[in-house]
Amino acid sequence: MRITHCFGHHIGDVTRAEDVVGRWGGDEFVVLIGQDRTAALGLAERLLEEIRAAEILNDQGEPLSLNASIGLTCLRANQPVDLDALLHQADLAMLDVKRTGRGRIGVAPKASHP
Repeated sequence: MRITHCFGHHIGDVTRAEDVVGRWGGDEFVVLIGQDRTAALGLAERLLEEIRAAEILNDQGEPLSLNASIGLTCLRANQPVDLDALLHQADLAMLDVKRTGRGRIGVAPKASHP
């Protein structure tokens, strides 16, 4: 069963038309938004809630329990865009969440955002 196909429309319910959502690989996704850190945290919280509330059944008709680990980083308005560095920072924040309990939002160090 492909969870990403079943669940993908839920992401569209939480994001805005101007946000960019893409599958990064495997079970990882990237969401790019043009808002500040507070808005990014709000979006991450809504995504986490939506994932947890999803009602998805396995092939035997049994409900699956979904969760997510989210890594978040922000770009300062006056900072040049380095997509590789931003993705790396978000990935490190997500890996830290996975190491310390999963199912939460990790934020990259303050040096990377306003």
